Amino acid sequence: MSKKVILLVDDDPDFIEIQSEILTRNGFEVISSVNSEEAMNLLAESKVLPDLVITDVMMSTQDEGFTFCYKVKENPRTSHLPIIMLTSVNQGRKIGFDLKSPEARKWIRADDFADKPIRPEILISKINRLLAAH
Repeated sequence: MSKKVILLVDDDPDFIEIQSEILTRNGFEVISSVNSEEAMNLLAESKVLPDLVITDVMMSTQDEGFTFCYKVKENPRTSHLPIIMLTSVNQGRKIGFDLKSPEARKWIRADDFADKPIRPEILISKINRLLAAH
């Protein structure tokens, strides 16, 4: 069985390095991008799509992750990809996202959402749940 491929999108190279190591140790292949534009180019140019996408919310702009999710879900070639959105914005600003309602899921366009920092076992659990559902 081939390894599942995860596209990791985050503007923090340290975060990418740490998460890539964790994901690789858990049997995943990781491709990464430091911004959504580069990630969209990877998705457009790749013959084989990743099995799942993990993206940050805030990168070069406050809504870059939301915009990226929207573009992925609106593109017929990539609309099926499960997306986990991660952010540390909730900590300092006391902003929360509730994905329980269909309205929130439609607006956010992510299949799951979690705060940074995220414990590895929680992230792996979310990934496995979404991969099993798709």
